[in-house]
Amino acid sequence: MGLFSQTQKIDSLKLILQNCKSESTKLLLEMEIESLKYNNRIAYWDSISNCAHRASFFRVEAKAKSKLGEIYVKEGNNYEAIELFRQCLVLSKKIGDKKEVANCLINIGGIYDDQGDIPKAIDYYNQSIALNKEINDKAGLSSSFINLGLLYYNQKEKEAALELFEKSLALRKELGDLYGMSVALNNLGGVYEDLGDSAKALSYYRESLEMAEKSGQLYAIALTLNNIGFFYKNRGWYDEAIKYYNKCVILQEKLGDDVTLANTINNIASSHFLKQDLKKAQEFAEKSLFLARKVNSLIVIRSASNNLYRIFKKQKKFTEALEMYELTLRMRDSIINNENSEAVTKQQFKYEYEKKEVQLKEEQEKKDIVAAANSRRQKIIIIIVGMGFLFLLIFAIMIYKINSQRKKLNFDLAQKNEEIEEKQKEIIDSIVYAKRIQTALLPTDSYVARTLNKLNNRS
Repeated sequence: MGLFSQTQKIDSLKLILQNCKSESTKLLLEMEIESLKYNNRIAYWDSISNCAHRASFFRVEAKAKSKLGEIYVKEGNNYEAIELFRQCLVLSKKIGDKKEVANCLINIGGIYDDQGDIPKAIDYYNQSIALNKEINDKAGLSSSFINLGLLYYNQKEKEAALELFEKSLALRKELGDLYGMSVALNNLGGVYEDLGDSAKALSYYRESLEMAEKSGQLYAIALTLNNIGFFYKNRGWYDEAIKYYNKCVILQEKLGDDVTLANTINNIASSHFLKQDLKKAQEFAEKSLFLARKVNSLIVIRSASNNLYRIFKKQKKFTEALEMYELTLRMRDSIINNENSEAVTKQQFKYEYEKKEVQLKEEQEKKDIVAAANSRRQKIIIIIVGMGFLFLLIFAIMIYKINSQRKKLNFDLAQKNEEIEEKQKEIIDSIVYAKRIQTALLPTDSYVARTLNKLNNRS
């Protein structure tokens, strides 16, 4: 029924997809279809990555690669994980997603931390801190502080770890993030316990438990309960220790975390042994050994078998004690071999990635050289174009000035010509006027002749 129903849903979504015009909606439909095809998380996120890549939805592709990287980290495949985180980093930088860039930096730093390459881990953690500060991502910054703090804690630099855990706690308080507060408080408790400040350690553990319970995060609650149990056991308060361990067991059973469950049960066995309750100690140690063998946890098998060795030896059951002693030795040797193998793997990982980083650096240097050459070429072109434009501008200004001056000269000349013409006109008008006056004052020839004739006639 479930399979038929699922098939129907896929067919229905495909029909919708055929008639869909929006590219973003198409992508979402394709992602939904792909998610229904796979029960395997790697196959699912890989399909999402491929769909997003085909559609050029780089943000979704980057997120899918990040998810794949996280899965590979949990599986212990750091080589595949770091490749995916690097791809995510490139895509996130391309689209300007600084938040995802910072997340990638944390994840890459975490892998280098796990591989024992402390300088590179610190470098990547610090890069993530700087970027989270730049974009004011308080949650991301808090995570960066936690990761770097744990690194320093593992390197026995307790004061540096304390400072970073306190910074993380302050940010989580600002955000009101109960789970984040629980994590930071729990880490602070662990540091103060190592420093021998029991009062502060227990205070931080109890506050961490309170925050974890308020957040409802079962894993955080279980972790803190186990730490409190460990705290009481180390101080000889075995009944208190067992009380907290039992509470932790209930939650771990709900979570289905058999590895941590086996370890907690073994801690209960140790507490009963220290109380001299050998019967209960044996009961819990055998249960722990059974679970540890089931999940093949070499460390817990060694610890549980060592507990049983001490219990059987105390009970004078020497055959059983010898069997457990031999098992403890075999587990110790297996752990050493695994550690040696891991060391070799880490060295190989370091070598491969140092080689790859050199290649990437060389490729980047080549790109930088080409980019620099292109940049210089562009600058030269810009300068030439700029100089040409400037020349044209100067030439245009000169032409404008010449034309302006010419217009002004023409205007002045026209004015002077008008003035000359006006004066000439005035002169001509004056002459004409004078002639008219002269003509008016002087007698004409005919008038003179007539006058003379009249005079002659009188004579």
